[in-house]
Amino acid sequence: MDEKTIILGQSVEEMILTDGWKHVEAWIQRQKKQAANDLQTKEFKELTAVKALQAKIKALCELEAEIQHRINRGREARRKAERQE
Repeated sequence: MDEKTIILGQSVEEMILTDGWKHVEAWIQRQKKQAANDLQTKEFKELTAVKALQAKIKALCELEAEIQHRINRGREARRKAERQE
């Protein structure tokens, strides 16, 4: 891991502390909740509609996981760099 990883991690970490991110995060949560609700309550005639909702939930979860992963890698790289100093 390198300086680039540290900078990216710090940038993403700073991003999630902003008011703008709070709005984006709330939207993501609403989208996931609505898709999960639709999967539980709607009667589907086409399997493709179910797959589309599942894919939407998966994509949103992957986005959240990637953000957390970037933060974690940045923190890890920062700790490693501090130990080497």
